Formats: sequence, structure tokens, C-alpha cells
Amino acid sequence: MPKKFTPIKRIDQIYCQMESVGDANKLYYLFSNILGLPETWLPINRKTYHGGGVYTGNTWLKWITFNMKSYEMTRKLATFYMLAVEPNGYERCLRELEKRGISVKDMGFQTTPDASGVEKEWVRVSSLDESPFKEVNLGLAKYAPLAFSALTTTPEASTLDEHYRVMRGRLDAVDGGPLGVRYVKEVEVGVKDNKSRAAWQTLLDPVEPVGKDCWKIGKGPMLRLTRSSDNRMKSLTFRVKSIRKARAVLKSLGLLGDVGDETVTINPEWVNGLEFRVSK
Repeated sequence: MPKKFTPIKRIDQIYCQMESVGDANKLYYLFSNILGLPETWLPINRKTYHGGGVYTGNTWLKWITFNMKSYEMTRKLATFYMLAVEPNGYERCLRELEKRGISVKDMGFQTTPDASGVEKEWVRVSSLDESPFKEVNLGLAKYAPLAFSALTTTPEASTLDEHYRVMRGRLDAVDGGPLGVRYVKEVEVGVKDNKSRAAWQTLLDPVEPVGKDCWKIGKGPMLRLTRSSDNRMKSLTFRVKSIRKARAVLKSLGLLGDVGDETVTINPEWVNGLEFRVSK
């Protein structure tokens, strides 16, 4: 029998929504300048939002705000706003999701000026618009080469894979930064019932769980589902080379939160309430 098609290649973008431009920039520079993660998307106004992103070893972590008129830093709570996946072929993925009864909404495309100043498409986006996916803003994107030459720090790349290869080299060159980050180990998503859990398996099929409600999706982070009162993204865990070193670095920077035998957290007061874990 032919091998069943896998529509989702990996989780490749995690968006955090902040209250203000000041908050988005604060977290961007915390993770890039202080924690040493390579810059991928420099902070800039992009027509409808302000934001920038860093490379984490297997994903982009992006800090955005839609409140582009507010420049003050605040302590207001941020949210994990959007989870984006890389499709295993954009059009083929859409056809497969339709076959599986998963509703997808075409969100259109975005443009940016090319080298000659002409507005051209750099990305086309679709979103999964039914529960449990709509609550985590689950989307997928198709990038044009212009995305990398005009908007990222890897203008030499023409594809997402090329971009990732360059960024992986940059992260390795700094040995994962002060924390020794290797990659995002897992993304934790809350589900409120068995129906929501089953919907995720329908989306990911034929990928099988590697543990209880836990899926390893390609070269990207693991997805872990946990019980919750609502469907939402709850936390992100970084894999580091040495938990002892990472704990010492966070403590020296005043960023250390909860401490366990194998996991520590970044103090949520410094990341506007978001939960970031660091694990070996």
C-alpha cells in the first residue's frame, strides 16, 4: 500500500502578542541581545503590526503587537498568539486537509517592495478556522523567495530550508548563546476535551504519538497536548546543552523563575507572563 501523505511538515513559527511596541521590542532584544538567539526578522512595522523574530534552533519565535501607536513598555500580560506550521507542499496540503474534513480559510497574500520598489507577494497564508485550531490561530504559509531577500537576515536564501540552514549555522557559531540553546523541545497546547484531542490526531495523521498525547513533527518541535479549560497554547520548552549552566546564567541575569531537577523557567515577570521552560 502507498504511504499515507503527511500534510504537516513541522511547527515553524510561534507568535507572541504583546501590548505595545515597547513590549515587543523589549522581548525581542531580551532573546536576541541578552540570550543570544540569532535575529531572523528585524523589528519593523509591517503595515498592520509591528514585530521581529529570532531563530530558536528549529523555529522562529516572533514578538508582535497590533497596537502600533503605543511605544511604552508595560507589564501587561502577553499571549501566545499564533502557531504556524510548514505545509508539506502548500496546495497539496490544502487539498489533503479538505479530504480530512478540516476547514481552512484562505487569508490571502501579503506584499512588500522588491529591490526596484515594486510591491510583490512575499507570503500566502491560510488558517484553520474551526476548533480546536482556531483558538491557537493555527495557520500555514507559502513563502516566495522575496520573503527572505527583502524581510529576513538571510537575503542569500531563496527557500525556507535554505534559510534554516543559514540560521542553524549562526546558532551553532555562538554555541546556542549564553543558555546553550539547541532547539525548541516542545510546544504545549491545552485541549478542553477528547474531541479536541482527536482533531489534532486527524490533522497530524499518519504521525503517531511518541508518548501520551505527544507528537514529534518532522524536524520541528514536539507538540504536547495537556488538559485545559480551553483550547490554547500554554508554554514553550527550550532544549539546552546543560541545565546547570542555563540555571546559573538565568540566575546571574536575574531571569530565573521556578527551579526543578530537570527544568527551570524564565521568570514570567520578565516576559509579560508567558511561560518559557528550559530543559536538558
